Amino acid sequence: GATISKEVFEAIKGQDKTIALKSDGIEWIFNGQDVTDENIKKIDLTTSIEAKWNSDSDAAEGIDWEQNALILSFAENGKLPAPATIRIKADWVFKDAVGTENLYVYYYDNTTKEYVQVAADLTITKDEYLEFTIDHNSDFVITQGELKEKEEPSYPDPNPDVPQPDPDVPPVTPDGRGQDPAPECTKGNYQSASQRDGNAAKGKCQLALKLERQDHHHPGRQSPAKAKTAHLLDDADPGKTVQRIKPNKKGAFLRRLLFIIHF
Repeated sequence: GATISKEVFEAIKGQDKTIALKSDGIEWIFNGQDVTDENIKKIDLTTSIEAKWNSDSDAAEGIDWEQNALILSFAENGKLPAPATIRIKADWVFKDAVGTENLYVYYYDNTTKEYVQVAADLTITKDEYLEFTIDHNSDFVITQGELKEKEEPSYPDPNPDVPQPDPDVPPVTPDGRGQDPAPECTKGNYQSASQRDGNAAKGKCQLALKLERQDHHHPGRQSPAKAKTAHLLDDADPGKTVQRIKPNKKGAFLRRLLFIIHF
């Protein structure tokens, strides 16, 4: 491809002389007064310009899907010997892609993966060229209006934080109410430990049957029926037989007989 030799830049350095070269339909313009010693070198003028849909450049990847753009790619010259005015012919392909007004130019920073604005709100010239100035070569983007970047897709957290239940707050029942505390075991109440603590394990509950009868004629003396006291019901073993002791009928008969003789 076309090149500009190092000697050309050395020849115009420090002078108000302009050189203009055209390659691949793109014009390069340098002025000798802008040339600096540290950047003098041979420059490769190879360029390409294409719609983002056809470009393999990384610069095309971050542009919003719905926004049209042109990708202008230069040879890897790095920093130029002097700022260059670039003129791109606005042919029908160019106009169809980005129009002729409100044009923006960016370069793509491969290190930071960011788009850096070079020029804004440009209009093609009367001779139908888009004109802007650059100081290095890389991949550039031309858009109508400000560049719109793709939004990063959001994905659900594969390991979300699961809130832990507060041990001091009772669990909520399906009807929206807090679980009522379990009542104490009383006669006829076979509330199991599994219902009290909310887990699935079977528990046990004591059914305490305590019968106290006081003989009206012998205060402070326990009735034989006192023998009928606390019996355990194991709800984990529904088939278990619970022994119940019947009152001593013979003792009751003797007390009635003594009462009659006394009177």
